[in-house]
Amino acid sequence: MFHHQPTASHLLASFTLCVALGACDSERGSTPPQEETPAAQHTARRASADPAVTADPAETRAALRSLYSARHTKDLPSRESIEAHPEGEDAVRWLAQHDDAMAVRARALASLQMFPNDDSEAVLREAIGTPDNPATIRSAALRALKGWDLSQREDLRSLAISGLSSEDIPVAAAAAQVLANVPEASEALEQRLSESPPPAVERAIRDAL
Repeated sequence: MFHHQPTASHLLASFTLCVALGACDSERGSTPPQEETPAAQHTARRASADPAVTADPAETRAALRSLYSARHTKDLPSRESIEAHPEGEDAVRWLAQHDDAMAVRARALASLQMFPNDDSEAVLREAIGTPDNPATIRSAALRALKGWDLSQREDLRSLAISGLSSEDIPVAAAAAQVLANVPEASEALEQRLSESPPPAVERAIRDAL
């Protein structure tokens, strides 16, 4: 059988056709790069939880503020949902100190029990120790002391005990609640009970003993 050998002109034509087809396929298969939207970038940052990512503090505070504004307490953020936001713990402390809405501040303060460290302790001390703060703020800060071992922390235990004598019933009741199951506070609780406190405070003390 006789085989035709490809000539140079045939090879050149085939090469030219292949190049042309390859260029067309490349054009058909390629798509221009899509610019990522800010929202998508934010979602990616949160999903990756990359500590190297620089967060926008205002953005994080706004996101957590919306959670603290929930109608039902069951919808308040958990530790996991807070930590899913870049610099979430810092944002909670900021809200606890500076937010304009008292309910948001109180809820943020109460949730600091999930982050028992020096920074959170400083925020709680300031909230409890500022007489001009509303009772709602001081009582929320007292309840947050549950996150610390008050049997081991005499200074924080004394701070809570001082709240028992508050004239603001929510503050005194919160102090009693946080001292429950703290044997070292039993004497102080019994002493306050002997002073005939308001009924709500008395109930809180009896529940704590």
